[in-house]
Amino acid sequence: MAFARRFGPVEPPHPVFDRVAEAPEVTVVEQKGRQGIYNGEWHTDVTFREPPPLASILHCQIVPPLGGDTFWASMTAAYDGLSEPIKRLIEPLHAVHDITGGFMETWLARPDGVKAMQEAQRANPPVVHPVARTHPITGKRALFVNRSFTAAIQGLNRHEGQELLALLLRHAEQPTYQVRFTWRPKSLAIWDNPVTQHYAVADYGAEHRRMHRVTVIGDKPFFRA
Repeated sequence: MAFARRFGPVEPPHPVFDRVAEAPEVTVVEQKGRQGIYNGEWHTDVTFREPPPLASILHCQIVPPLGGDTFWASMTAAYDGLSEPIKRLIEPLHAVHDITGGFMETWLARPDGVKAMQEAQRANPPVVHPVARTHPITGKRALFVNRSFTAAIQGLNRHEGQELLALLLRHAEQPTYQVRFTWRPKSLAIWDNPVTQHYAVADYGAEHRRMHRVTVIGDKPFFRA
């Protein structure tokens, strides 16, 4: 927590994941066999909030003997890799980000899931972010959509929006833009959440994996033409 606060105020407790009892701002990301939440898709943390986090910090507590790596992908590189016509198409567009998409299966697996989902939706209504954003410090442009939370692109009909979003997501997930990290106990990773996506590989069967995560409050996403 002290390290995270060097970068700015820490975000409030996560609305879905478990928390460390004595420090509820610390999210517990834990899986063991069928227990826990497997967030096995490319995503940017907490984009359903306004604003989404500036930085995410992950501290490894328990790691499987084999597997459990994390991939990160550069959305700056993904934006740079788009053709100029596609850049011009997406730069004025905005997209809706919704908490429901990333956690629907988790909620529905719980006895009180529907009620919990409705409460989380009331506390975290959908927000709108630009499809491409400008980094607040470097000024570089980045793609800003992800599978977990980007629900729709505004200003397009449903078919157009779905097709464009699918194209951008496939583009962003190319191995060309990725790095891979192998965890060890007490490893700590920090990443620039506005311009990255990440993917936790669930390839360790019934082994135990436990992480602690803290996120730092960011700024309102914007695009500077």
